[in-house]
Amino acid sequence: MRWFLGLLACGLFLSTNATSSVAQSREIREGTVAMGGGGGYGLITGEARYGLDFDSGPGYNVMLKYSVSRHVALGFNFQNQSYQWVDGEPQYDDLVLTTFEGHVYFYRSRDADANQYAVLGLGIFRPELRRNVGETVFPGEGLILTAGLGTELFLRENWAIDLSGRALGYFSEGIADPELDIIESSGSVSFGLTGQIGILYYLIK
Repeated sequence: MRWFLGLLACGLFLSTNATSSVAQSREIREGTVAMGGGGGYGLITGEARYGLDFDSGPGYNVMLKYSVSRHVALGFNFQNQSYQWVDGEPQYDDLVLTTFEGHVYFYRSRDADANQYAVLGLGIFRPELRRNVGETVFPGEGLILTAGLGTELFLRENWAIDLSGRALGYFSEGIADPELDIIESSGSVSFGLTGQIGILYYLIK
């Protein structure tokens, strides 16, 4: 996780200083579409089952952005995030959360080669509790809220590296029907922190 935080800090520093002739020729305006994907690493905590029983793991995502204006974009994000069982005798090996989110991006400026943004998101997630022997239980879908900061570092006119950090709220007790008699609910919210790096391609008009 330290390597990603260092890379994100470097990207944020560059975003306050980067200008070039490439940025002058690139115009991201209303109707501009971008698509991409990437990977990252996440942590989870909290009093609900997910935060109590699992700790960290890798993930990947696919995203689509549509620019409403020069400073606002709407997005769709599909993510697959896994978390490992905490230390001790495992009841399950992995928690896998598949999320479908709608995002709103707020850009400070899009006139440079490093553009900072804030993002807010709302969606649903589908959890799976997996054992290596092939058994899986499904606690049921829940609501996810996200908020974060990021920067897009343009390598060429259409291509950019996307660095971001997000805080997440998972609203669910996390207990599957077969476990109702053996697990007692401790809370209904788990909190996550995810760092991501990805690549974006802008369909510049």
